[in-house]
Amino acid sequence: MITHPEKILFPDCGITKGELASYYETIAPVMLPHLRGRPITMERYHRGIAAPGFFQKDVSKGFPEWLERVEVPKHGGTVHHPIVTNKEGLLWLANQNSITIHVWPSRAPNPGTWRMRWFSQAGRGAGRSRQMKRRA
Repeated sequence: MITHPEKILFPDCGITKGELASYYETIAPVMLPHLRGRPITMERYHRGIAAPGFFQKDVSKGFPEWLERVEVPKHGGTVHHPIVTNKEGLLWLANQNSITIHVWPSRAPNPGTWRMRWFSQAGRGAGRSRQMKRRA
């Protein structure tokens, strides 16, 4: 359920929160495979993009129990990032006025590990993969 669907998020062209949610719902089949399993940082604009927004990573308190999360270590503690696995999660992001969705390059349960792949300049061979750990 989208609260305040009439809220204007893009004042120059009049795009509302309800229209953003409809767009997210439309692109869900294409977008979800890229989001699935990746920690998300939300860039939220609760007064629309004409006013300053803020970044939110932690969803440990006051968020729906059905929303998946991953606990990630940080200096001095942990943070709980949301994980979007379905259309409902994507619509939840729209309801939070999350216009920009920042996703990690890695997937849970090991969000501190990235797999990189590179190829020779000649393009020969299958390429090599290497895992790298992020320093906490």
